[in-house]
Amino acid sequence: MPEGHGLPGNSPDANCDYKKAPFFNVLAAFWIQFMTHDWFSHLVEGHNRPEMMPVGCTTQKVAGVEKPLGPDEVSKLGCRPADRIDKSYFAQEGDPPIFGAKGQTLLARSYKTTNNTVTAWWDASQLYGYDDTSRARVKRDPADRAKFLLVSVNPHTASGDRMGYLPVFGPFDPINPQWSGQEAAAFPDNWTIGTSFFHNVFAREHNVFVEAFRRQAAATPDADSGLRNPSRPDEPIRYRDVTADELFEAGRLVVSAEIAKIHTTNGQPNCSTTSRSTWV
Repeated sequence: MPEGHGLPGNSPDANCDYKKAPFFNVLAAFWIQFMTHDWFSHLVEGHNRPEMMPVGCTTQKVAGVEKPLGPDEVSKLGCRPADRIDKSYFAQEGDPPIFGAKGQTLLARSYKTTNNTVTAWWDASQLYGYDDTSRARVKRDPADRAKFLLVSVNPHTASGDRMGYLPVFGPFDPINPQWSGQEAAAFPDNWTIGTSFFHNVFAREHNVFVEAFRRQAAATPDADSGLRNPSRPDEPIRYRDVTADELFEAGRLVVSAEIAKIHTTNGQPNCSTTSRSTWV
């Protein structure tokens, strides 16, 4: 497959059969929500531009003239003229600048643009944070700062319950009022039972990694941990010298790699074997 463009002449030999799953797990839909929280958010946190703007259609052009829609026309066209959204969704609006290229007049941007307020890479920022404010929302275990704080729920005795759940936000957390009382997370907006599930799964996974690291450190405290300081990459770091903050960030690397692997590797079609997504 030269340069990733398939076989020459669009040969059928380049096609791969993909076996459809006979079921669809609802976790797949929640997984996409969980992942997009790591990639982007267009709303300015805190709704610091509270004015609302109309987005439903209210007119239609007749003979080149915009005319208001009557009730029958609104119903027929499926318009929702009363719809409003927070104006902070948009960073730029109105007529964009233009420029010329190859004899054409082109737009320098779209008519409405949005800013991304979340780190735009796969770094598990929905769990660990993407700026100072979101990092302050992340609850770490005061008994071991390398771990997430997970709270036991009594009288549940199942193995998962014994690992605990993320605590809820308190009244003095850096949050919007509508998040009060829900589980603490770096990205707590649009919270659902599905995002709760995945946040708790990977918070537990992080803590399991930390516990495994701690066991190895106790057994071989002077051995090379495998971690490195980027400014001194050739200098080994012993297990005993890894701080709680450094171990927390190492856990972030492990968990974010696991999340990326689940999303990108599982469920991809393969010409020699048939694969299915973990979540569908």
